[in-house]
Amino acid sequence: MTWRAGLGVGTYVAFLLAVLGALAWTTGTAILLPSLGPSAYVLAAIDDQPRRVVVGQLVGVLAAFLAVLALASGAAPLLDATPQSLAGLQRVAAALAATVAATVAMYATESLHPPAYATVLIVSLGIADGFGDVVAFAVGVFVLVGTHVAVARHGPWQPPYSP
Repeated sequence: MTWRAGLGVGTYVAFLLAVLGALAWTTGTAILLPSLGPSAYVLAAIDDQPRRVVVGQLVGVLAAFLAVLALASGAAPLLDATPQSLAGLQRVAAALAATVAATVAMYATESLHPPAYATVLIVSLGIADGFGDVVAFAVGVFVLVGTHVAVARHGPWQPPYSP
């Protein structure tokens, strides 16, 4: 591994995130959430299977959304909840339930994708937990992977950069 490889990975990840950032900026939606940064890195440096990224992220966001509906509907986001409050406890319970459900579903679908666990927490803890947020994020996942597939076929980058 060299600094040149790091530069290649870094510029490619930045490009992938710039596409999502431009969409998020122009639409004002949750197309770009923090968990897509590690997903972009995985695609750039490790060449994770695009299917695994898509299914893993969608499983994570769906598990978290359903856990919020079941356990924390109407509860304030964890960071806004009063310490030791019922709302905070509901958010933590939703996060734990979503983690288990996402893990089971990722194993069942052979789509293990560790960055999706950040998605689980982002949604279940209330950072972006509305239906519109979930739909926008799903669009972001497809845009990220679609952009990666197009670049891998047509350049100018040639991922993956792993040794």
